[in-house]
Amino acid sequence: IAGASNGGAVSPLNVGVQLGMRAAAGGLDFTGQRFQFGCRARRQPDFGAGLRKGNRRFVAEASSIDMLANQSRRMAVAAAQTPFAIILGCSDSRVPAEIVFDQGLGDLFVIRVAGNIVAPSQVGSVEFAASKFNTSLVVVMGHSQCGAIEATIQAIRGEAPASRNLAAIVDRVRPAVATALA
Repeated sequence: IAGASNGGAVSPLNVGVQLGMRAAAGGLDFTGQRFQFGCRARRQPDFGAGLRKGNRRFVAEASSIDMLANQSRRMAVAAAQTPFAIILGCSDSRVPAEIVFDQGLGDLFVIRVAGNIVAPSQVGSVEFAASKFNTSLVVVMGHSQCGAIEATIQAIRGEAPASRNLAAIVDRVRPAVATALA
């Protein structure tokens, strides 16, 4: 994905994405825990290619988002959604998945949470989309300059999180950050 390896084309953020995680009949593995899905994955075309092409359009400032969110598109998806990908991304306002991947209404099922933490509600959202819409492509999207990561680094260095709710996020992120800092 552009920006992840091109020296910061998505200024001021670099967006890094793992494409190709697929929801399988046996479940997805997040942070060493196994979560079961109540659906069977189907063979699909390489939907990751669509995300990569969309990201290239975004970086080249050749976005088609206006066409993908116009009134006719809103009418077309009003009755039902059929997302081809599930995106677990950070809630940072600078990295909205639909814009970064140049996708329109109904194309992506997006779950956003600070620090990309994987709590039961986020896993449940992935399971919901996988089973309800038979969506098998799951993308975990990270970015640079993440506030949750910065708060975790500060906590590791001794500065207490500002609230118990922020501490809950920091506690989930801490093992990965501590390992990276070691």
